[in-house]
Amino acid sequence: MTHPGYPIRAAAKLAGLTPDTLRAWERRYRAVVPARGQRGRLYSEAQVSRLRWLRDAVSAGHAIGQVASLSDQDIRGLLNRQRASEGGKKRGKATEAVHEHTLARVMGCLLYTSSHGARIDFQKSGHRRPPLIAICILHNICC
Repeated sequence: MTHPGYPIRAAAKLAGLTPDTLRAWERRYRAVVPARGQRGRLYSEAQVSRLRWLRDAVSAGHAIGQVASLSDQDIRGLLNRQRASEGGKKRGKATEAVHEHTLARVMGCLLYTSSHGARIDFQKSGHRRPPLIAICILHNICC
C-alpha cells in the first residue's frame, strides 16, 4: 500500500518516539527532512525506519548529535556491530525483528487507514498489540 506519508503523530508512534522528540531531532540535527503537505509534515516509510534506527542507537548509548549525520547503512552497521559484540543473544532475535518490522508496517497501515475515516484500535480490546496471526493476515491485506 503506497500512500503520501505518515503525519507526525503516526510517524512518532511507529518510531517509538514522542512527537516532541521527533520535532527536536528534525530541527536540531536534521535527522530526517519530511515532505510538507497541506496539513503538515509527512514522513515516508524509509524515514520512519531511520527514526527507529536512530532511537535504537540512542538507547544503546550513542549521542543523537553524532549518529544523526550518519547514513542509514552506517547506523545499521553500528547497531549490528554493537549487537554482535554483546553476544549471548537468543536465537529467536532475528525472527522477533522480522515480526517487529511487519508489526510496524501493519500498524502504519492501520494508523494511515484510521486517519482517513476507519477506526481500528487493538488497544481498546485489551491487547497491547494484535496477536501474531492478526499481524500476518493484516500484512497481506494492507501492505
